[in-house]
Amino acid sequence: MRTIEYRMVLPFTVKEFRRGLLLQYLDTMERIYSSEDVGADGLILLNRTATTHVLHGPGVVVDRIWIMDRYLPAFFRFLFGNLIIREHNVSFPGYTNSAYRLDGWNEFLVHVETLVLEDDDGHIENVFGHDEAMQRNRKVRYLDLSRGPNETKSSGGRFDQEMRHVFDFDPSTHTFTDKSGTSRGPFSAGWVIGVKERGGSYCCVYRSVSVKCPGLFGGFIKNKIYSYFELGFMNYHLKMVYDGTRVCASTVAMLQQMEESVVQHQIERSRAFLAGQGESRHPIINNEDLSVDQSSTLTSTIQSDEEEAGEENFAETFDSFATHTQ
Repeated sequence: MRTIEYRMVLPFTVKEFRRGLLLQYLDTMERIYSSEDVGADGLILLNRTATTHVLHGPGVVVDRIWIMDRYLPAFFRFLFGNLIIREHNVSFPGYTNSAYRLDGWNEFLVHVETLVLEDDDGHIENVFGHDEAMQRNRKVRYLDLSRGPNETKSSGGRFDQEMRHVFDFDPSTHTFTDKSGTSRGPFSAGWVIGVKERGGSYCCVYRSVSVKCPGLFGGFIKNKIYSYFELGFMNYHLKMVYDGTRVCASTVAMLQQMEESVVQHQIERSRAFLAGQGESRHPIINNEDLSVDQSSTLTSTIQSDEEEAGEENFAETFDSFATHTQ
């Protein structure tokens, strides 16, 4: 299974990045659940439980169904129609591990790992501890913040259009202010060198994406998926830089309040859909059950602000995901 590892350096500390990532996620979830028809475009929460890990500390396990009619490019809508994606996600501070499968196509799998490290410029050779076979099939792509949103490839989907509309900005002239009142930026080519010389804040986000898609058009579909993940990865973090002042000003208390609202919407909309609201369109998911541990909040995973695991080998991280990378 071929793997592409994306690496992107950002002007944040790891703690700022954690809060910023959660802020972005909650903004996205609120937008999805505010849609008029969750059966046409949205996601259905099935399971949410708390967990812990010896390296990463407290975490959250989430199982959900994505109904992606609206947010995927026209290519995927043409191939799969009313596309149902099942996601199994385990999130810890600074590290996530996700698997995505398609209903009706058991051989299809997308496996994604994401890790963020402090004061790192993206040159750790095997940060995820992959075996030799995965290393041989891996391609590394460095994504440069200075490129900006207009230099990324278009997916052709509404997600791409909305993201570009929200933060169409020029990194070479963009600045933001952190909590101390210090200005960060601008972010023209080579900005990381200047930050290092000044002793400024930066981190690197590593994302490993592996796609299993057998069949006659498997190679073509995989390339489309990799392009889509690259665009989403780039745009998601560009948006974080665009909102840098808000990211740096965010607090755990503010994020907790936002998450309580989002979780309430998740439960209400998911329960209504699973009760039969979507039967005419997606009968395959009507027999699912909703299970939510109210203590399993993403905000709780960043409250302790535990030290990062650093550059240790992450090969032993998830026994439960061993079968996903075969």
